[in-house]
Amino acid sequence: MRVWGLGYLLTSLAAPLAAQEVTAILEPADLVELRPLVSGRLLTIEADEGEEVSKGSVLARINDSQPAQRVALAEIVAAADGQMARAAAQVAQAQEVLSRVEAARDRGAAQPWEVVQAEQAVTLASAEMQIARDAQAQAEAQLRLERAHLADYTLVAPFDGHVLEHGMATGASIDPGTTLMIFARLTVLEATAFLPRDWAADLSTGQALRASID
Repeated sequence: MRVWGLGYLLTSLAAPLAAQEVTAILEPADLVELRPLVSGRLLTIEADEGEEVSKGSVLARINDSQPAQRVALAEIVAAADGQMARAAAQVAQAQEVLSRVEAARDRGAAQPWEVVQAEQAVTLASAEMQIARDAQAQAEAQLRLERAHLADYTLVAPFDGHVLEHGMATGASIDPGTTLMIFARLTVLEATAFLPRDWAADLSTGQALRASID
């Protein structure tokens, strides 16, 4: 693994017998290659190499004009309430007719079949209302899907850390296999130390050694 900006360091370890200087390689414990989920053109890079950023910060943007247009269209469809309003009016009208027919029946001025017909009209209007609700729910689900897809065009920091290296330049064509950035958390480092052979007899698994970095 490449050691970005850390190199080979001399570490002073408190050995079982006496303190000695040994060579060690320090590497980030959390290091990731950030790759996009979509293909496109790299529009902007929002963080410089070596810059420290917080979790969720925008690191890069991919050209998202087409998915942004799909989101705008989905927002229009989800906000449209004409079908729901019409269905609600039809239900209210059918229920009002049913009430009048039932009142007429009680006075002996309406036939039983007229009541049945009015009840069927209410049932039909209620079914149209449910269809409108289902269409609205589908439109809202499509909007959420389009927004989630749009978010894939923005690369964000997965945790607090540093941008170690840019993998691509602005304007480049990229795909899901492209490494856009090398990102790491530098607050926790792992050390691979090369210890003297004569320490082996005095060391055991799990034993802790004090160390200081020069």
